Amino acid sequence: KGYCAVSQVTSPSWSSYSPQRILNRVVLPEPLPPSTRRSSPPVGSGDRSQRIRTYNYPQGRVTDHRINLTLYKLNEVMEGELESIIDPLIIEQQTNQLTELNASL
Repeated sequence: KGYCAVSQVTSPSWSSYSPQRILNRVVLPEPLPPSTRRSSPPVGSGDRSQRIRTYNYPQGRVTDHRINLTLYKLNEVMEGELESIIDPLIIEQQTNQLTELNASL
């Protein structure tokens, strides 16, 4: 026989814990009205178009997906030499600003 720390007189009958009885006690949340539902998931799909920068350690490569820049200088970047990434970003930003300025004239 198994050991039971609670006397059978004070313990409830195990048959009272039927799956149907347990399910009846569960309170399910009300569904949200259509106006409060999100139209898109809060988390992105993680594809490359949503990534800013990826690091490939086995190949020593860092890629900035915003400007399609790929450098094989991962060790230098990790040591803090960021000029090789920052300079092309500045040039891209200035080019975009000049393009917008020309479009507005």
